[in-house]
Amino acid sequence: MVQVPSLLRSVFETFPLKTYPPIPNTTAGSKQAIESNRLYFESASKSNSNDSFILGVPNVLALDNDKYIPTDPISLAQCLILCYKHKLKLPSNSSSNKCPHSLLKMSHHASEDGQLPILIENGEDSSRTIRSCKSFTETINDKYFKEDIQAFFINNLIDHDLNDLWILSLLVEISRGNLEVVDQIFKIDEALYENEHIKFATSVSLLKEIPNWNSFRIRHASLFDTKKSSSINYPLRYVRENALEFQIIDNSKAINSYYEDQLSKLNTTLELLVDYITPENTQLPKKIIELKVIAFVICIDKVLGKDTQIYKVLTQKKFEGIIDHSYNVISKDF
Repeated sequence: MVQVPSLLRSVFETFPLKTYPPIPNTTAGSKQAIESNRLYFESASKSNSNDSFILGVPNVLALDNDKYIPTDPISLAQCLILCYKHKLKLPSNSSSNKCPHSLLKMSHHASEDGQLPILIENGEDSSRTIRSCKSFTETINDKYFKEDIQAFFINNLIDHDLNDLWILSLLVEISRGNLEVVDQIFKIDEALYENEHIKFATSVSLLKEIPNWNSFRIRHASLFDTKKSSSINYPLRYVRENALEFQIIDNSKAINSYYEDQLSKLNTTLELLVDYITPENTQLPKKIIELKVIAFVICIDKVLGKDTQIYKVLTQKKFEGIIDHSYNVISKDF
């Protein structure tokens, strides 16, 4: 009979084996954690239907009027479209007319393709449908933009060019050391901030997801076609903030160059969009386009801020009032 070494024996005697019961899928603690990250929309009328939806987003921020919005243009646009469709108001702290529909801050890992937002629809028969960001966008486009060719192309311009420009802006700002956008865009557990190394590793992991949004990396593969960063594998103790552009962005020079090129085109794009959504029109395709433009403008203003190149484009005299108009629509209609 083989004798157990004394050192190993002492370990097992100190930490004896124990069989634990299975952990239930839902516990009081998990439900409480979910509710703490959930914000309910408001509705003036009470519905007897048990139908409800949850829009899963990376994070939310509070506007000056106490209303909460998602922190990226795609999530905010989908949020506003749902509010417009269901006649809802944005969540707020002072709400007294909460309805079953809600926003939920969640990790991108909750999504099948790693992208947010996702739309979770709960039916009266207890059925549940989960729509990816891509599925939601395709449903809206197929339903409202097949008949009007002009609206179809303008909507496509927003879905690709403007959303790509948002991603480019994030990549460029992060490579320049503007890390405040990380806290704005992502919901990060405060416990992770207690250790600087864990905080940094978590931030880098999250930021590496950005090029995957909206299939950006796939459609612009040439921007990431370099071995410059893939050959660098910094030991965690040597990682510093000034190494971010290598850790996150495979080819920062190419991305910066492409960013400058797209910024120059933004002038023409915004002129087209402003002309299209003015004057106000209640036709649904045009309203959806307006809401997408508003989402883009507000996220540039609130998340990226006034020191960025893209913000300076928005505040040119020829676009005077576009930021105020965006906030006025939110305040009046939502």
